[in-house]
Amino acid sequence: AVARLLFAALLATFCVDCNDGWSLPLRPAGLWSAAFAASATTSMSHNLSRAHEWWRSALTEEQSASPLRWDGPEVSVCPAFLEHGVQLSCNGLELGSRNRAAQVQTQHRQFMRACHSWLQYKTSVVDVQSFADCNYNQTLVLLAHADLVGHLINGVQWFLPLVHMIHAELGGPKNTVIAIMDGAWVEHDQSLSMNTQYYESRHHQRFFLPLLRLLSDRPVIYFSELREHINSFRKVGNGCCVNGAGQRTPYCQKAGVPKADCRILCSKVVPCKGFQTYARHCFLNLEEAAAPDGFSRCYNQGNTLDMLGGVDNETQARCFAKVQRKPSCKTHCFRKAVWGYPHLHAHEQPLDAQGHAIYQEAMQRWESSTPVLMSAIRTE
Repeated sequence: AVARLLFAALLATFCVDCNDGWSLPLRPAGLWSAAFAASATTSMSHNLSRAHEWWRSALTEEQSASPLRWDGPEVSVCPAFLEHGVQLSCNGLELGSRNRAAQVQTQHRQFMRACHSWLQYKTSVVDVQSFADCNYNQTLVLLAHADLVGHLINGVQWFLPLVHMIHAELGGPKNTVIAIMDGAWVEHDQSLSMNTQYYESRHHQRFFLPLLRLLSDRPVIYFSELREHINSFRKVGNGCCVNGAGQRTPYCQKAGVPKADCRILCSKVVPCKGFQTYARHCFLNLEEAAAPDGFSRCYNQGNTLDMLGGVDNETQARCFAKVQRKPSCKTHCFRKAVWGYPHLHAHEQPLDAQGHAIYQEAMQRWESSTPVLMSAIRTE
C-alpha cells in the first residue's frame, strides 16, 4: 500500500504542469484518483500516520483550490457516449454541437483521443439540426484504430469488453454499427505510419477485425475507405509546382497545416489544381479569389494556373496534382454513438475477479445472438 501511495503521488507531482503532450493512457486527474485510492488502503499505524496525514492534506488542498486546471479536449473516460449525433464521411468525424464531448472542444483542440493510446483523431463540430434525418434505431460504435492491437493477449482486452458492451448495453448486433477510425489523426510534426506487425488493418485483416463482422448485422465501416471518395492526387515530384510555361504555378499559402489537411482543403475547393507542402506550410495552387479562409498570402497570381510543367529545383517542397473527383462522398449519420470501449484487465487479476466474469458473460451473450458462432463453438 505504501508503494502504491508513493508511486501515485510521484506521478501526480510530475503531472502538475502536463498538457496535450501527456502520453500515458491516464488523465492527470486520474492520477489523483489513483493516489486517493492508494491512500485509502494505507493503515493508520504509528509508522505511517504522519505520511498519511500529509497526503490527505495535500489532496484536500489540491481539490479545494484552483491550481493549473486540466482542460481536456475530450470526454476522457472510455467509452464516451455521444448522445446527440455524429456524422462520418470522407470529410471526417463531425460531432453534434450538443454533445458533451463537443462542448469542451475549441478551435485548437478539435479531436477525440484514443482510449488506450496517445493518438488523437481530428473532429469538427456541426449544428445538431443537421442530424434530423439520421439513423435513430442503431448506435454507431467508433473504434480508434490505434486501440485495436492485434496481439492475442492485448486483443482480448479490447475485444471482449467490446462484445459485452454491444450485447449488454447497446441491444446486440442488430442495434449496432461498427466504424473503425483508421485515419484523420493529428500528426504532431511527424510522419505517422502503422506498425503492421502488431496492428491489423483493412487490407491486412488477421484475427480480430474479421470477428467484428459478427458483432453487427451491417458491414463494418472503415474511415480509410470513405476517404477514397475524396479527390485523388498524384505526386508530381520534389520541388515547387511549375506550369506549362516553366513558371511557378499560382498559389496561396498558410502555415501550420499538415499534409493530410492540405490535401483535404484542395479536394474541397473545386478551382484548386493541386497542392504543395513545405515544412509545415500548405500551398494551394489556385487563384486568390478562390482561396479559403486563412490563405491570405498569395503569390505568382499573374502566371498560368496549370500543373503541366513538373517541378523546379526547390528540394524541400513537394508537389501534388489533383487528378479527378469521384462521384460521391457517402455520409453515415447516427443520432447515437459511442467512442471506444470499456477497459478491463482481467488477465492481471485473480481468477475470481470481475473482469473474468464479464469475459465469460460476453461470450455467452455473443453465442446466443450469433448462430454462426454457436455452431462453430459446438463443432469445436
